[in-house]
Amino acid sequence: MRQLINIHNHPPQMQRRKAGYFENGPLPPIHYHTTKRGSLQLEMEGYRFTRMKVLQTTIHWSCLQTKALRCKARAVTNNDLQGTIRRYVNYHNHPPNCYTYEELDVHAKLSKRGKVQLMIDGFSFSREKVRPHTIRWICNQAWILNCKVRATSEKMSGKLISVRGAHNHGVVSSRRKWGQFPKDVAYIMTSRGIQLTVNGYIFSRQKVSTHCEMWRCMLSYSHRCPARVSTYKPRNGQGARISLRNQHNHPIGATSRKYKKPAVNKSPKLPKALSVNKPKTSTEQ
Repeated sequence: MRQLINIHNHPPQMQRRKAGYFENGPLPPIHYHTTKRGSLQLEMEGYRFTRMKVLQTTIHWSCLQTKALRCKARAVTNNDLQGTIRRYVNYHNHPPNCYTYEELDVHAKLSKRGKVQLMIDGFSFSREKVRPHTIRWICNQAWILNCKVRATSEKMSGKLISVRGAHNHGVVSSRRKWGQFPKDVAYIMTSRGIQLTVNGYIFSRQKVSTHCEMWRCMLSYSHRCPARVSTYKPRNGQGARISLRNQHNHPIGATSRKYKKPAVNKSPKLPKALSVNKPKTSTEQ
């Protein structure tokens, strides 16, 4: 018999648990709701669950934020009229669905061009997609700074539902002047072909598509620089534009690291007095 390592995180279980109970006492109460599309949802402790798998005796539920936030919370209920809960894995990585954003300063405003924008704690958002019941918002710095923050609000009441991601920039209160960012953009011709210079840094072309070109820093391999640039061609009456992502991890004018051959330990030369005379061959004689 092999050695058994006692690493259990629970006391010995002598009998099967009753439905709806756990070691620390009874599980929280549950409620069932029907959405506007007619699907059944389970609510427990303010969290919503959707049906993941329906079996003969049980129903498996997954958190609503499983795909969006990769939430690992799961629940199992009996497949009967009462629907008593049998198991609950409370591994949520987000606040409950009933969480309100009362602490945030949320209001709407009109831009200089007459478009509606959503303001959340000083950060401005523009409408990305309008659905029958909700509106999805995108940060205004998504194109120029590759900001990943998104927000969702109700269409009728304007109530904020969720905010996802974290800003990679500060609050931008005024519009940038033309040519302020980036400052210096030019194309140069080198022995390797056409290259792009932005604010003194050199970029090489990585990928070409129909409407844009993607560039990477010249030192992306030697210094593992994450800086990238995308240039967009004029389209639908809009002029050409450029967007920068990430920051350089090296100063301007840095050179790539040259490959150095490993040093080879050569045998030391003996002085002539100690050198051994080789016997002459027949051809030398």
